[in-house]
Amino acid sequence: MSPKKKTKARKPFRERSFSDSAEHSGKAAKPPVKRIGKKMLRVIGGDFKRRSVVYSGDLQTRPMKDSVRENMFNILGKGIKGTVAWDLFAGTGIIAIEAISRGAEQAIAIDISRECSRLIRTSATKMGIEEKLDCLTGDTFRIAPTRLRFQKGERRVVFCCPPYKFWETKQEPLNELLLASMEDAAEGSLIVVETDSKYDQANLPEADWDVRTYGNTRLAFAEI
Repeated sequence: MSPKKKTKARKPFRERSFSDSAEHSGKAAKPPVKRIGKKMLRVIGGDFKRRSVVYSGDLQTRPMKDSVRENMFNILGKGIKGTVAWDLFAGTGIIAIEAISRGAEQAIAIDISRECSRLIRTSATKMGIEEKLDCLTGDTFRIAPTRLRFQKGERRVVFCCPPYKFWETKQEPLNELLLASMEDAAEGSLIVVETDSKYDQANLPEADWDVRTYGNTRLAFAEI
């Protein structure tokens, strides 16, 4: 009788980890998205004041604090009326929606996350502004420059509020994006940049930047 072959003990299904699955599939396991639970973000001013936008709770999205957003729109004031608002890293879409609420004729919200785009469209539909808000799903660095340059002579307000880490890892593409935002924009157009408070605004493209700091957040404004 031939000796029995030893077989490797197999873990019960409930005990197998993501790393086990990745090993067997040959693919790297994606870490689960960190969430804090869904929250409602309120529109602070304008026609849709106190209306709510859904935030999925994804920590990578990092919505701008209400107090900072309020100060930002107070500084922009009536300059936003009649403009086209570009929310380049839209996340929840609250900035694009608030821009419409405060008088922007149209808004373009761009985000790479399908979930974020779905929630933005849902919020726009609930407020009846789906015809004013164009939500694009994809890479901002690829989509925005072409779209911006196509709209020559447009009076626009551009909000560039990317993940803070991008200012370290994607400084050059961000500056190219800002230059595309300024190029061919009509007189009176506005650019708003959000960074953390440690960022050196001297790294931004040349412009007459008005810099304001709110705790850990820094905003820089420039008029074309």
